[in-house]
Amino acid sequence: MHPRLQEIADYNAAIRAELTAVVAAHPKSAFDRRETPDGWNGHQIIHHLAQVEGGVTRALEGIATKMLAEGTLPMETETSSMVAALARFNVTDRKASPIQAPARVVPPSDADLDVAWPLLQSARAGAVAFMESLDGRDLTKLAVPHPLFGPLNGYEWLALFGAHEARHLDQLKAALATV
Repeated sequence: MHPRLQEIADYNAAIRAELTAVVAAHPKSAFDRRETPDGWNGHQIIHHLAQVEGGVTRALEGIATKMLAEGTLPMETETSSMVAALARFNVTDRKASPIQAPARVVPPSDADLDVAWPLLQSARAGAVAFMESLDGRDLTKLAVPHPLFGPLNGYEWLALFGAHEARHLDQLKAALATV
């Protein structure tokens, strides 16, 4: 895999491994907890992660397919870090940078871990397959606006999966710690 994509894949996998460990360490009933009375519970957090990663991957696939057909997605020539490019948004620090989720990715109130967790695994499998399908392509050319951060390129979107998950992993840990 191209170094830029490999870095992103490794970053995302490290965050997912931590999330998996947290999920495995708690009974399903613990996911009913919320950090705050109006916050999401653990089921909803996992469902939200699945919604975002799956939806963004599908959107990027559509754009990339069109660009490939048009011949406007060239081969990659750079190897510099793309994960580091997200630092300017401070995504992982949810206390310093509060973000309100758009309505289309607000999880349902009846979200359930038994449904949400497989959805999240499926979303990641789709994201990895998408990355593999574009291995060696210059994803800086695949620019799509983010509702809060403005234009992000394909690499930034893919790395955002890990950063977004890290942000919500912090939220999940806080919710699970409540009694």
